[in-house]
Amino acid sequence: MKTIRISGKDYQLNWVTGDVLESSKNMETKVSGGGGSFSSSSYRGTGGGHGHIAPIVSTTTVHDQIFIKDDGGKEYSFQLQNIDVACRCGNKLSVIWEKNGQKSGPYVAVINHSTSEIFYDEASVKNICQPIKNFGWIYGISFALLFYGVFHFAFLKRSAEESYCIYAFYALTILAIILFIKRIIAVQKFKDGLRPDEFK
Repeated sequence: MKTIRISGKDYQLNWVTGDVLESSKNMETKVSGGGGSFSSSSYRGTGGGHGHIAPIVSTTTVHDQIFIKDDGGKEYSFQLQNIDVACRCGNKLSVIWEKNGQKSGPYVAVINHSTSEIFYDEASVKNICQPIKNFGWIYGISFALLFYGVFHFAFLKRSAEESYCIYAFYALTILAIILFIKRIIAVQKFKDGLRPDEFK
């Protein structure tokens, strides 16, 4: 087990290293949206219509299944999502996951020692390095305060000094930006802490 310390927080990493016996890859695409309504009318040869069509959104998930054998002869199988590992039979890999006080946690990276490449699960790494879990609520509250303040200022003719919600919006927005920057720095430090030689 390896411990990485970033901004006063310890990240416990476990891993398995071995030679690739077999690997396979497939991609799953899900499409959503596209629904809506449309109406049209015609009068004396002229026509028109209006409606709303929901945008079509597609998401693609990359699935990797990898079998490796460690130096002791023990075999392991891993089912990975959205890491998109490039490897072939005979390559030496290290599959790394974050423990975080639990028996097992999310896979965060795969190191291909044969090609000197590191592949990350970007979503898992960002989630692990989040200064405050699920801080999207900060954006929601800040925009609600902004709407409330602007509504009272514009329609109820209150003075700008009385619209404290606008100032609260600014404060929460600045806080959200600071947390976002801290996460970017933490993610980079986390990646810098994954030195291939320490996982062989």
